[in-house]
Amino acid sequence: MQRFLLSSLILLYANCLLAQKPVIDTGMYASWPSVGDAAISNDGKYVLYYIKNQPAGSSSLVLKAADLSWEKAWPGARQAAFAPGNHTVVFITQGDSLCLLTLGTTAASYIPGVQSFQVPAAGEKLMLAYQPKAPGKELVIYDPASGSKKQFTGVSDYVWSEDGTQLAFTRDSSSVWNYRLGQEEAILLANNQSRGIDTDFRFHGVLRFSRDGSSLLCVLKQKFLPKPGPDAVMVDIWHYRDKKLQSQQLKELGNLKDTISIGINNRKIAYPGQQELYDAALLSAIKAYGDKHHLMLQPALELDNTADGVAPPLLLTALNRRTKDNGFYRLAPGKTATPEPLVMGPYLYHIPGKYGEAPLKARDAEAYVLRRESATQSPNYYYTTDFKTFTPLSDLHPETACNWFTTELHNWCSPDGDTLQGILYKPENFNPDKRYPVIFYYNELMSDRLHLYLPPGPSDGRLNIPWYVSNGYLVFSPDIYYKMGAPGPSIYNAVNSAADYLAKQPWVDAKKMGLQGFELGAYATNYLVTRTGRFAAACAAAGFTDLISAHGALDENGASMMPKIEGYPYCMEAPLWEVPERYIENSPVLGADEITTPLLLMHNKQDEVVPFAQGVELITGLRRLGKTGWMLQYDDCAHTLSGPPAMDFSIRMAQFFAHYLKRTPAPVWMTRGIPARLKGIESGLELDNLSVPPPGGLLRMDPHLMR
Repeated sequence: MQRFLLSSLILLYANCLLAQKPVIDTGMYASWPSVGDAAISNDGKYVLYYIKNQPAGSSSLVLKAADLSWEKAWPGARQAAFAPGNHTVVFITQGDSLCLLTLGTTAASYIPGVQSFQVPAAGEKLMLAYQPKAPGKELVIYDPASGSKKQFTGVSDYVWSEDGTQLAFTRDSSSVWNYRLGQEEAILLANNQSRGIDTDFRFHGVLRFSRDGSSLLCVLKQKFLPKPGPDAVMVDIWHYRDKKLQSQQLKELGNLKDTISIGINNRKIAYPGQQELYDAALLSAIKAYGDKHHLMLQPALELDNTADGVAPPLLLTALNRRTKDNGFYRLAPGKTATPEPLVMGPYLYHIPGKYGEAPLKARDAEAYVLRRESATQSPNYYYTTDFKTFTPLSDLHPETACNWFTTELHNWCSPDGDTLQGILYKPENFNPDKRYPVIFYYNELMSDRLHLYLPPGPSDGRLNIPWYVSNGYLVFSPDIYYKMGAPGPSIYNAVNSAADYLAKQPWVDAKKMGLQGFELGAYATNYLVTRTGRFAAACAAAGFTDLISAHGALDENGASMMPKIEGYPYCMEAPLWEVPERYIENSPVLGADEITTPLLLMHNKQDEVVPFAQGVELITGLRRLGKTGWMLQYDDCAHTLSGPPAMDFSIRMAQFFAHYLKRTPAPVWMTRGIPARLKGIESGLELDNLSVPPPGGLLRMDPHLMR
């Protein structure tokens, strides 16, 4: 009997081991699939979307009937669009042929060697405009029903009118033409010399026709100026009355754009003003209702009127500010109408301007395609006609194959008595009897990301949360409310109180807490380590360290940083010369002598968003003070990382946190460093049998080594 029980326990244990999911590793990044770029036919009966990384390194076009009665997949297809008439979908195949596929069937016709095409949004019959892969920039207008074609040469850009009766195009960036179906030739609408065109600009492209087809919106681009003579003295004259700094003017040379409207019949040129899509009073009423019910309500679709001028019900996206549930409401026409809830739940559909995708409505039917996701469920597409019942269109769940994560919304009080919120990321195999290291990752308001799906991937500077949680860390993302005049204290109050809150949990190792931030979050990290030594390790990627020098610096557009430093997001409220003590208090580099936390910086020479000198100031300060710190600088990279540098940074950051939060051996690049002459030759990623030298480094003991 005892042998039987022992055998059963061994078998059970073996089965448990086999059932354990693997942790996320870097080999999964390149093949992680996702859905995107959906569309719906005008009658709402067919949908399309793409699955990226199926096959790995490519994508597949998926075509479906909304009732799931028909489905086709085309690996490598691109630029798919439903044609008017609801019978055809058009796309370019992997072999660069234009395919016209009859929906619901396998019947297809092909036009070989096509590089681009467009179909009208509506119209009574299918019309195509496409450009062959051939010299001469030929544009072909094709009627598949009759087989007739019309060709134009020298075309750089083109667009259909909504009803498919007109097509406008630019020729050689010098003129705009309009072709109306049935005409023999296209008509010149305007050229670069036309009255009303700024002499410093030229035609760059066509955007769209007006809804009724009576006017055309075009893009103008600044002309290139003549080159100076060989003996010209090249001097920038910075004048105190310049509306834009010389640096910004130089950045904009040849890149400035403007839009104009051209009348199709009268050829009148006008500069359109900003158009408000929604009535201000309506938006105010929606906001008032939302504030009363702890909701953030925003229009989900572009406002449109029916033919008789009666406004249809308005679809609204909704976010519950307390629970972070997301969904949709509907507002019926009328001044006294109250928004009606349609669907709300622990998902993420769409938070305008931040996360998710806006729903897609069929042009001629009350049918929608929307994308839904959660922290534990990959984004997938759904079909609905009422926002009550949803038909799944895709079924992608790569996260189920590995040790994924869960999210929890936590609330605590700041020292000021404010209630703060944050997200706790826990591994799927979380064990409450263990004590986990914690990394705090932050920027500004993070709690709206509670139901956001985070695909794993190389770090562009930000913390790759799925990898860290899957590999045995907890990650906590607290909200930071930046108060004007006190960005640093705002950061400290939020993050330090969050650390106090988490440190009380029995499954947290309070001595193994780390910090990580990118840009604004990196500034927060740099500030925090000057105010507390409670954190065991900190990593700051591309963040400001000195608000005094930042106040006089230039941004990536060549403009002054003063508005960003005094206003959002750095909230200093006043210029340097009015409140110098405030700038001193909020500049991490001036508190470098207080740093005891090992600090890893990442900052690149080509960074124009946060100047490279910001990182240099802090790392040289740490070196002078004998503090423990490193800075990684990647050649040919700017503010963010991608490709091999992103993978390299991911590995080094993981080694850094593993050493200080998990007590693993440090790599050679941390213990011994890599001489500049061995850059690109030796990586130093191999683990060392030496430990990281203690603080109290060379320069502290021998100032002559400062050179």
